[in-house]
Amino acid sequence: MAVLTDHQTPGTIRAGRVTLLDTVMPVYHASAVHTIVVQAAPEEIERAYREITPGEITLMRPLFQLRSIPFYVRGKQPPAGIPLDQTFLSLALGPESFWISLAEEPPYESVMGAVGIFDTPSISFATVHSLAEFQAFAEPGHERTVLGFRIIPGGDPVTGYTVVLESRTYVIDPARVRRFSLYWRLVKGGEGVMVQGALRAVKRRAERAAAKPAVAPAT
Repeated sequence: MAVLTDHQTPGTIRAGRVTLLDTVMPVYHASAVHTIVVQAAPEEIERAYREITPGEITLMRPLFQLRSIPFYVRGKQPPAGIPLDQTFLSLALGPESFWISLAEEPPYESVMGAVGIFDTPSISFATVHSLAEFQAFAEPGHERTVLGFRIIPGGDPVTGYTVVLESRTYVIDPARVRRFSLYWRLVKGGEGVMVQGALRAVKRRAERAAAKPAVAPAT
């Protein structure tokens, strides 16, 4: 689900339980929400989320190759490809990344975020080190974006838990909102494919772990 109002005015949090994502970014201009039901315990689901690799995410490589096309058209060298065998979170939150962890309540919720100029072929990131710096960042021309992972309480390993991956973006400069809305309409389909691929990878890993027989301790 993508949200961007016709008048390019920010959306606000929905009624109901306030999540960590609502706390980190209660107001936003664009949002995408993707869900899947996973038949495993919350701890196994969160572990799977932390351990999935880009190589497990369907169409990850070709979608990143598509982003390189503008570089080839202009005769420039595109950015290096992402390693497919490292965990997604080690890449997203590693020392070379501009993304940071903003909030977490294991195993049910975690939020990461970044600040940058996203509507260009090569994203230009700004450096922030904490939730306070992220929320206070107000330099024109940039956007603040977040990705929230959430397991909705109330399920069980047999019937399953609903797992949510939700992105939100706040456009700092009002003059850029319309431009960002055009960019968002172009990329939200590819973003949705990648996020759904990530959720399916989480489901495969978590349910595979849940299906393994417990090993009795040695006596």
